Amino acid sequence: MEFTEMEKRMLYQTEGSERYAVLQEMSMASRYAGDPARRKAAKSLLEKLRPLTDAECMEAVHEDKTH
Repeated sequence: MEFTEMEKRMLYQTEGSERYAVLQEMSMASRYAGDPARRKAAKSLLEKLRPLTDAECMEAVHEDKTH
């Protein structure tokens, strides 16, 4: 899955250890982030991560943190 640089930064900074927590974090960022680019990136990440299974979502998060 391809991510923009902003999306990669957001994934790297996520604190969630399960899919639900990551999606919740992105949902909150898409609503309340002060930076419009960050809100847009969070919304885009939600669209990309929602259809994934728990394992696929966490793989995407962990893969980004190791690169």
